[in-house]
Amino acid sequence: MSNSNTLKDILEKIRNTSDVVSNKAGEIKKTGNFVKEFAEVSIRNFDQSPMKDYPNVYIDDLQSVLDNLMKVESILDPTNHLASGITYGTASAMASISGILTSNNYRSYPTYAPFYVQFDQVVDRGQTKDQVISAIRKLQLDTITEGKAAINLLNAAWEVHILGAGISTSKLLPLREAIEKTLQAINKKALPQSKLINWIIDLGSKVSFSTITQTDLQKLQIEHNVLRDKLSGSKSGNYTKDEERTLIMEGTLHLLQILNFVDSSKLK
Repeated sequence: MSNSNTLKDILEKIRNTSDVVSNKAGEIKKTGNFVKEFAEVSIRNFDQSPMKDYPNVYIDDLQSVLDNLMKVESILDPTNHLASGITYGTASAMASISGILTSNNYRSYPTYAPFYVQFDQVVDRGQTKDQVISAIRKLQLDTITEGKAAINLLNAAWEVHILGAGISTSKLLPLREAIEKTLQAINKKALPQSKLINWIIDLGSKVSFSTITQTDLQKLQIEHNVLRDKLSGSKSGNYTKDEERTLIMEGTLHLLQILNFVDSSKLK
């Protein structure tokens, strides 16, 4: 089988497996919401219910519900780590395809134009930005000043981007600052280091999942350096609208990678 066919086969399996995972996860979510709604109603009206007057009738059934929920939670905890790995890998693959570190500018090839139009729409719907904000909150970085600032800066950058208004500095510089504030927040929630030369590598060595290799961190550090310079380059005002659009998407994917290599158990 040629490498091209191998890659197509991998993509086909990713599509099919991700659909199965989404359906199974959706069933768990629906079950969780159903149980939560029942519990909230019961708590609100507990004093006017038979549960208050005859607790022994219901306690075994409800203890069983709680026991099973705890079992699901214990299973999902490591599963969440796996989900972070999937998100990290997907963002990395998309960043590579987008062209952050690609020596050849495949985006300039006319034959690839239809693909990149569709590819960019996947990133540009705002869902990638929302995933970043969700990851910031999952790591509880939004409980400190730097994390809150990162969310505000990211939202500000994307608001200008989606509206198609403003100059490049009004979206690319806030995005650069959002990445910087996120790294500062991670450092602050870990065991803070005062002098970080290579932020990705230095932080990653302390807080990344065991599945993240030194090679992964080195590649991400190079990507970080390239992106930081490109985002700072918006000050020159020489970027085209297409280049600005690509940079804000690549910067957001890069930020998603950073957040998803962090093991929350290694933060305070």
